[in-house]
Amino acid sequence: MSYLMMVDQIADLDAKMAALKADREALAGELKTAGAGQYEGSLHIATVSESERTTVDWRTVAEKMEPSRQLIAAHSETRVVVSLRLTGKARKAAAA
Repeated sequence: MSYLMMVDQIADLDAKMAALKADREALAGELKTAGAGQYEGSLHIATVSESERTTVDWRTVAEKMEPSRQLIAAHSETRVVVSLRLTGKARKAAAA
């Protein structure tokens, strides 16, 4: 398979997944709006539950404590990250 085809297939799959995710979120939102409980389908059961969650903004806490650069470096890690970004040719051509 050529890279040309791969790029276009990746973009096509991304678009399909975005549409499916939007549909899923809309349906899940409706169930969540109905409130806590179990909702039965013909093949699956969905459970909506409510709970409290507390999160700590550790970055802000650490900044308030004014850690030294050495402490930050001792607890930091660097790794190689490989990523892929798609851009549309149509947008680039329109901008030119």
